[in-house]
Amino acid sequence: MCKRDNGAQPARLEGIILSLSRFVITGGSLLLVVVSGVLASAPLEQDEIVRARGYLSVDRAARGSSFEIAVEAVVSPGWHVNAHEPTDEFLVPTDLVLEAGPGILLGRMRYPAHLERPFAFSETPLAVYEGRIVIQTAASVSETASLGPSVVRGVLTYQACNDETCMPPTEIPVEVPVEIVAAGSPVRPAHPEMFGNGDAQAADSGGRGGRVGAMLRERGFVVGFLVIFVWGLALNLTPCVYPMIPLTVGYFGAQSGGRMSTRFGLAVAYFLGIALMYSTLGLVAAATGGLFGAALQNPAVPVIVAAILVALALSMFGVWEIRLPVFLTKLGGGSRQGSLGAFVMGLTVGIVAAPCIGAVVAALLLYVAETGDLFLGFWMFFALSCGLGLPFLVLAVFSSSISSLPRSGEWMGWVRKLFGFVLVGMAVYFLRPILPWVVGHYLLPLTAVVGAIYLGFIDRTHSTSRTFSWVKGAVGLLGVGVVVWMMMAKTETPGISWERYSDEALQKALADQKPVIIDFSAEWCVPCHELDRFTFTDPRVRGEAWAFPTLKVDLTRSGDTLEQAVKKTYGVMGVPTIIFVEPSGREVRELRVEGFVEPEAFLARMQAFGSR
Repeated sequence: MCKRDNGAQPARLEGIILSLSRFVITGGSLLLVVVSGVLASAPLEQDEIVRARGYLSVDRAARGSSFEIAVEAVVSPGWHVNAHEPTDEFLVPTDLVLEAGPGILLGRMRYPAHLERPFAFSETPLAVYEGRIVIQTAASVSETASLGPSVVRGVLTYQACNDETCMPPTEIPVEVPVEIVAAGSPVRPAHPEMFGNGDAQAADSGGRGGRVGAMLRERGFVVGFLVIFVWGLALNLTPCVYPMIPLTVGYFGAQSGGRMSTRFGLAVAYFLGIALMYSTLGLVAAATGGLFGAALQNPAVPVIVAAILVALALSMFGVWEIRLPVFLTKLGGGSRQGSLGAFVMGLTVGIVAAPCIGAVVAALLLYVAETGDLFLGFWMFFALSCGLGLPFLVLAVFSSSISSLPRSGEWMGWVRKLFGFVLVGMAVYFLRPILPWVVGHYLLPLTAVVGAIYLGFIDRTHSTSRTFSWVKGAVGLLGVGVVVWMMMAKTETPGISWERYSDEALQKALADQKPVIIDFSAEWCVPCHELDRFTFTDPRVRGEAWAFPTLKVDLTRSGDTLEQAVKKTYGVMGVPTIIFVEPSGREVRELRVEGFVEPEAFLARMQAFGSR
């Protein structure tokens, strides 16, 4: 212990203070030892042995979305509770029962792995939980749930023991508040310490949408937005946009009077025009998602979309030229002065560049429309516009670098053909659902191989740059190699084993007192194929599906009277629709699935169906 010497206190006073300090420290230590001993010897109250609290994986739940619920129980040191499946039948298991409010569907409980501990009163080790216990379950919100606050209530049952004694079985009430919001509302992950990475759950308001949806599901939204940004950058190399770069930046320079700040301000106005146009496009697509979804269920729509894409591809191959009205061309070329003119140019750049960038925009539009998420739709198209507009900002500052850009000569014709094959591939992709399986399976790889061979080795486009010849060959070899690798590595993941619907199969299942799942689908339905590829192949979904007879109603041909009669019986308006029928023959309407749902949401419905 160090004495503080301020040089102003007499030695006698200093000694008194030192003595008092020692007395207080010694007496306090003795008092602490006594109190600690008393507390250690006093038994814990029964309600203090285990404490429980509930958590959500999201800050709020949107209609049609899925999320997770976790109940954390903390067991006091020196105590344990029996596992959910105890070693002996006479032991009281730890069990959690939850009941949700209207519109919230719950799955089965997932209990943690137990520990095996030896105890003096047992000849064999017992299965127990100690310390922190987390019990989880999947949950989903129906599309017709009432908006506003709701609550999931539950009871945690357990029996606490130590090495000498056991308490009577005890129940702890648990409440988990849930705020239900409209579909498409922004939802953020919550309590990552309970659920790990909550990004996927927060984003799950029914995420779907073909290749874009697959990319976002497999790689996450951060990587997904980065890829979309790179797509925007790549669009600047298209034949419709690239020639505009020096002209547009030259327009900025002519309007700026040599001042870099003015030139940069014009570029910002141009960028804001691009961002406003595309972000508004994303919002409109999300807000009218139901119209897009209904259109995709019509077999004529993929044919029309494919025809438009082929027409655009033929213009890329030089069969004909698509020309815009003169007034739009003038708007895109800068017929106005100042910041307003730059802003209008940005607004119209998407129209001027439509023949080249339409495929990418169409893919994003389909994804945003099917999700119906306004927040997601805005930021996806904003990321695309950032990539599209960034080169203009950079070159507006470093305008002297424009002279170093490659001139758009014959090599740009080769790029036009490259985008032509991309458009043909998009057309084939839209046609695949309505083509025979063999044709649809091989036509897209065949298109890619033909395009790679033609662009790499047959096309006679020349350039003074030796690098261009190397690029052509590399594209050809790379394209052929990737397609061959994909065909060799591609394996079909097994999904739910559906039986073709018949009245006999349904009546037999109901007579056996088995609940039935019926899937209404069609070959021309794009979301139906999304369910087959992403949801029904999930191992958890396949495992749960074994408990039910699963029947499929094929509505590909509208003339099938049996299928149409079943559709009318259950009031099915479109596909995909999945219904859950109890052994009594009554449909559990609140579990009905209309459109694409993620594996977690479908699994929650099956688990809720099985627990009825």
